[in-house]
Amino acid sequence: MASSPTILSRVLIPAVPAFQGGAPLDLISLADIKLELKIASGADDVWLKDVITRQSRAVAKFCNRVFQVQTYQDQFWARREAHPWQIHGGFLPLQLAHWPIVARISPAGIAPPHAPFLSADAGGALAASIYYVRITYVTAEGETAPSLETRLVVGAGNLLQVAGPPLDKNALAIGWNVYASTTSFGEKLQNAAPMPIGEAWTLPATGLVTATQSPPNSVTVVENVHSPISPVSVPPRTFPSQSALHPESVAEGVGFLVDHTSGQLARLSFDGNVRQWPALPIIVQYQAGYVEIPDDLREAVIRLVKMRWFSRERDPLIRSENAAGVYEAQYFYGSGPGAAEDMPADIGAMLDRNYRVPVIA
Repeated sequence: MASSPTILSRVLIPAVPAFQGGAPLDLISLADIKLELKIASGADDVWLKDVITRQSRAVAKFCNRVFQVQTYQDQFWARREAHPWQIHGGFLPLQLAHWPIVARISPAGIAPPHAPFLSADAGGALAASIYYVRITYVTAEGETAPSLETRLVVGAGNLLQVAGPPLDKNALAIGWNVYASTTSFGEKLQNAAPMPIGEAWTLPATGLVTATQSPPNSVTVVENVHSPISPVSVPPRTFPSQSALHPESVAEGVGFLVDHTSGQLARLSFDGNVRQWPALPIIVQYQAGYVEIPDDLREAVIRLVKMRWFSRERDPLIRSENAAGVYEAQYFYGSGPGAAEDMPADIGAMLDRNYRVPVIA
């Protein structure tokens, strides 16, 4: 019987500002707000920027999600007994914590390689550093999704070495690429052309290449992972020998399908039919969010900023005032603008319809 998994999600690569001078999670630009309010001068720019950021956060909090593109890692554990073979099935489908998925489908047709095995070779005059590495297979059709990340501390006077991955189970890989960096998930391509399968790569004495491309933006799925944050660097296996407890990568389009709109992953059997995900620890690394902020989200923030702008001098949401009993005021909603717990009914309905993630206590 299928069961709901325990999910832990974390941000691997956070959002960057989409608008010049804006905050990373701003949903509208200062220029758009000034155009809406017919403001020509820059006298209120500081105040407006602050309000844009605060109202964008209010919308994100109301909807229980971040809308900008970020790279995530979700870790899934099925509810099971001590041994996975003691329960039937797993879970169906795999619901990611964030959506829509913006990662592209890998054209390679095979699963990515396992997390790379790293070592250090004496040589060079580089300072001590921590290196982070991901690798990919290259087939005649293209490049796979990247492997999980491995890290290694390399002492001064030593050079990082990355073992070449073994041939994939379908024998389709014609080479492999190595991506490395001194920052986690900041890896850049290090080899000028795909390297032969099994051939190791050694860091040049000149150091890392930094002005090259990042790993492919594809969904990486690995089943049966027991070191979920940063895999321990272990020697590579030679296929077809298998270990029952060794992580196994899965290829999109072959081992699973992605519903990019809803963020759901469907596991495929060997004959192409949908089946349950196994009751084993699973890691999914992916990009999710809106490349372009939808118009109704932008409209929601515009309305909120306009309310704050006009309430600087007066409160446009007061429905009635009465001075008879000293002072009374009735608002169109809640406690009036600025109350942290309030969201205007029209804006709340707009957000709730398409973007709000339900929370079950």
